[in-house]
Amino acid sequence: MYSVFKINVKDLNISLFEHIKNEFSNKEIEIIVHDIGSEKTDKEKNIPIARGILSRYANPELIELEQKAWIKALWDKYGNS
Repeated sequence: MYSVFKINVKDLNISLFEHIKNEFSNKEIEIIVHDIGSEKTDKEKNIPIARGILSRYANPELIELEQKAWIKALWDKYGNS
């Protein structure tokens, strides 16, 4: 069983620990404390996102042809069948 409790430290009180004690009595548990407020986003970490990495190779003249490529491929393969 896996349970996640996200709370603010200032809201931390004995009732949470009582809840954990009652729910998981006679079981071995692991409590992980993670500071979620200090997580940096990919943008803050300066990691490039995949959407923009290859944009410099885009050929605007071919984009319209690419949109029609599936229909053309089916027509070439099956014709009027």
